[in-house]
Amino acid sequence: LFRKEHNTNPLSINGSVFAHANLANIYSDLNLDNIALDYLYKGQKLIKKCQEPYIPNIRINMALGMIYSKLNKLKKSITLFEDIYVSANKKKQIQIIIPALVNLSGCYAKQKKYKKAMELNQEALTLSKKINESHYISTILNTQAEHFEKLDNFTKALDLYKQGLKENIKKTS
Repeated sequence: LFRKEHNTNPLSINGSVFAHANLANIYSDLNLDNIALDYLYKGQKLIKKCQEPYIPNIRINMALGMIYSKLNKLKKSITLFEDIYVSANKKKQIQIIIPALVNLSGCYAKQKKYKKAMELNQEALTLSKKINESHYISTILNTQAEHFEKLDNFTKALDLYKQGLKENIKKTS
C-alpha cells in the first residue's frame, strides 16, 4: 500500500520526507544524533522523488544544520544555513529566512564571533517585526542578551532580557 501511494500520490513522498525529519528531531532531542542523521540522509534520498522538492529540502537541511551545529561541525552547519538563507531570500520567504538567520547566528556564537552573530540576529529581529512574527522576537532578544552578557556588557544584556520578557508576556496574553 505504501509503495502504491508513493507511486500514485506525489504528496506522500513529501510526507515521508517530513516524517523522516520529525523522527530525526526526536532522536536528536534524545541525544541519539547518529540515528537522527541516518533518518535525515534517508529523507535526502527521498527528496529526489519529490515533485516540488523546495520545502522538503529546506526541512531536511534545516534539521541537518541544527544537528551539525550541535555536534560542533560548524562549517557544514554554516554552509547549510547560508544555502537556505540564499534560496529563501530569492523566493522572498521571510518565514524561512528568519530561522535560517537565527540558526546561523548560533553557529557564529559558538565560534565566539559575537559581532557577526548579533548582526544576523538583528536582521532576523528586523524581519520578525516587519511581519509581526511574535514567536521569534522574544527568542532573538534573549539570544542577543546572552551575547552581550558574554561580552561583559551587562547593562545592555539586562535591557534585552527585559525586552524579551515583555515580548513573551505579550505573546502569551
